[in-house]
Amino acid sequence: MLSNECRRLIYVRQSVRPSTTSIVGANTMPTCAILRFVCRKKIVFFSLKIMSIYVLLFICILPLLRYHLHFSKMYQNQGDLHFEKAIEVNQERRIRANAFLKTINASDVKQKYLKNGNSSKLRIVIGVITTARKTSKLDFRSQTEYLTQTMSRLHDTLNRSVALDDIFLFICNVDPSPNNHKEATRMASYFPTKTRQFSSKREADTFRQQSRHTREKEDYAFCLQSALEHNSKYILLLQDDAYPQENFYDILNYVLQHKLETRIRRGELERDQGDWAWLKLNTPYYRNDFHGEPFTIYQWIALTIFFAGVLALIVYMYLELGHISQSRLRSTSTSNSKWPPTHLTSYAVFLVSFPCMFAVIWITGRPYFLKAHAISQNFYTLEPGTSCCLAAVVYPSERVPDIVNFVINEATKKPKIPLDWALDGYRQDKGLKQYLLIPNLFTHIGLYSTLNLKFYKKRAFAYEYFND
Repeated sequence: MLSNECRRLIYVRQSVRPSTTSIVGANTMPTCAILRFVCRKKIVFFSLKIMSIYVLLFICILPLLRYHLHFSKMYQNQGDLHFEKAIEVNQERRIRANAFLKTINASDVKQKYLKNGNSSKLRIVIGVITTARKTSKLDFRSQTEYLTQTMSRLHDTLNRSVALDDIFLFICNVDPSPNNHKEATRMASYFPTKTRQFSSKREADTFRQQSRHTREKEDYAFCLQSALEHNSKYILLLQDDAYPQENFYDILNYVLQHKLETRIRRGELERDQGDWAWLKLNTPYYRNDFHGEPFTIYQWIALTIFFAGVLALIVYMYLELGHISQSRLRSTSTSNSKWPPTHLTSYAVFLVSFPCMFAVIWITGRPYFLKAHAISQNFYTLEPGTSCCLAAVVYPSERVPDIVNFVINEATKKPKIPLDWALDGYRQDKGLKQYLLIPNLFTHIGLYSTLNLKFYKKRAFAYEYFND
């Protein structure tokens, strides 16, 4: 039995505890909670843990990217080694392409496309610009067969598409001596081919003596004009080393239908306003980084917030589940026994992980995050694009006559200006939009430039890594 004095002390303590708790709860503010958390000794151990994670991540783990992630900022580019590997990959594609061509009837394929070319309701005309590559220095150049690879892949994809009857595919041979382009001559037995005809050898020699950018503009204008001879809604102009993704047409058709011809804006279905000049289907991966354009910086920040938020949410759920299990084991536990508060810990994790994620995402490289868009055609997005590069471009046919006239005039007036810069000037003068499809539908597989007449060994890792 308890004495009267003991009963009195127990009663006083039980009566005082709720009032003390209520006073503390009433006077506790978020700012005070943060100050208490900082003053606690646990902050020292928390800081040590964070420092350990940073050291482990940036000194031990991320440096491993130099060997595995080709587009990482830490990647060590071994030019010659990757150049040899890229050559090997190119030879494997070349063998597959030639094997595929042996399985089809050349005459039937060509007649099919010629029949489509006479249709008045074509959806799209696809032209592939090609010229002979010099073969005097390295045997590899004579074995590239980029045109063969591209044409076989295009036909294989289109042949499996339900829209084959709506497409006209042709080769645009812009070599000053068309018959000297042996690969194009061989492929002409499979596909319709358009060639530029010179009235005399002197005219051909004069064309060769022009600046490379002038020839590039005139070649491009010729192929656009050749494509315009067929009545189609769109014209897709490709370089002969623009290798298509296996399902490129289905994705392209979906994007044209649901993101350009019609689009949902502010909850309403909107028809194409005709305010865009072209849609680019390829951009070099080495130019497609987070700090390249303003809109890519926004993506960088958004990804950082997402991953830091996910980490904070995981920590919050872990602490909450742990507190629930402890509460079941300790029936006397109260909310005051949980320190620091779960939400405060989650905020701290988010703030600490934000700069970490910001750096990790930048070091990893934007191309790897863009690959997530390829999961479904619904995830492909349109970005403003840049002035660079014309490996694969879709033009609305109604724009092409104006573009052809502009390019021909620019070839005479500004012979030293590259074609892509000249076209960007046209777009800006007309106040038109340009779009870039993300991720790429075509990969630039060429290791040797017919325009600059040189190899790109330092970029060989990109072609090796992203080509199948």
